[in-house]
Amino acid sequence: MIDGTYDRKPAAKFDVIAMRHLEDYVRPNLKPASADRMGRAIIRELVPFFGATALRNITKAKLEEYLKACRDRGWSNATTNLHINVYNKIVQRAVEQSL
Repeated sequence: MIDGTYDRKPAAKFDVIAMRHLEDYVRPNLKPASADRMGRAIIRELVPFFGATALRNITKAKLEEYLKACRDRGWSNATTNLHINVYNKIVQRAVEQSL
């Protein structure tokens, strides 16, 4: 705190955190087929949708909008659940790393 104000860390951006998750966790720790499937979810869908949005600004309404987009594309529940699980893991790791 300086002069009564708090120094605030820059907001963690979803796209940066997601790509870091892919490189630092997914590719080194998962079997190639699983890593490819999760990588496609991150690169083709999650990053384009959420972009550089600060993690703290992704609301329940934004997640529901993503789910609606999945349904509108005719995705199966399994595919939609995979994407949501990948999203949850990205956010969980960001919290664990205090990002």
